[in-house]
Amino acid sequence: VNRRRLYNMFTTRRLSKTKLKTQLKLAVHRFEISANKKNAISKQQTREIAVMLAEDKPKEEKAMIRVEGLIREQNAVEAYEILQLSCELLASRVNLIGATKECPPDMISSIATLIWAADRVDITELSTVKKQFVEKYGKKFELDALKNNGKILNERVLAKLSFEPPTAYVVQCYMERICEQYEVDWKPKNPVPPDEIKMSESDVPPVGYSMQYVVTGTTDIDSEANYSKGGSGNDGYGGLPTVVAQPISSSTCSSTTWD
Repeated sequence: VNRRRLYNMFTTRRLSKTKLKTQLKLAVHRFEISANKKNAISKQQTREIAVMLAEDKPKEEKAMIRVEGLIREQNAVEAYEILQLSCELLASRVNLIGATKECPPDMISSIATLIWAADRVDITELSTVKKQFVEKYGKKFELDALKNNGKILNERVLAKLSFEPPTAYVVQCYMERICEQYEVDWKPKNPVPPDEIKMSESDVPPVGYSMQYVVTGTTDIDSEANYSKGGSGNDGYGGLPTVVAQPISSSTCSSTTWD
C-alpha cells in the first residue's frame, strides 16, 4: 500500500489552481505594461524614421534598418495582445482545467500557444504558467506545442513571433506609410519590382492595430469576439480571435492614399 501511495505521489500530474490563476493574472498585467512600453518606443522610432527620410539626402538605408526593428516590435505587440486575451480566458476557467484530466478541446490552442511563446516573450510569469501546464498535461503535450504538431498553435502568434525578417516590400510599405503620416515627400530610390513582391499572411503591410497606433495613437479593435471554430481570425480550436485592421493590398502599397 505504501509503495502504491509513493508511486502515485511521483507519477500523478499535479497542478496548483491558485498558483496558475495568480500567474495568469500577473501575466495579463505584464503583457499590458510591456505592450505600452513597446508602443511608446515605436512611436518615437517612427518620428526618427520620418526625420531621416525628410533630409535633403534621405538616409534610406539607415531608415530601412530602423523600420525592420519597428516591424519586429509591432509584431510582438500584436502577439502580446492575443496572448494577453488567452491568459484572461484561461484564468477564468482554471477550475475547469483543474477538474478535467485531459485538456478541454476548446483550450488546446490557447494553452499550447502559451507554452510555445513562453521562451519567446519577455514575460517571466509565462514561464511559471508553462511549467504548471506541463505538470498538468505532461511532456508529450509540451512537445506537441513546441513543434506545433497537429497545427494546434494560434497561427497569428506563430507568425508575429517568427524570427523571419520582413520582406523588402513590407519595409518599403511601412516607410511610405510613415512618410504619408508625417507629410514627408519621399519616394524609394530603388522600389521593389512587382515581380519580386513576395506576400504571405504574416507580412501583409501594415497589418493589425499596431501600425495605426504608432502613427495616430488610435486603434481599431474588434468589439466582439468570434469563438466559432475555423472562423476568420480564429485559432481553429474555438480560441481567441486576432485583432486586425484592413490589410494593405499590393496595388495600394505604392500609392499615396492608404485606407
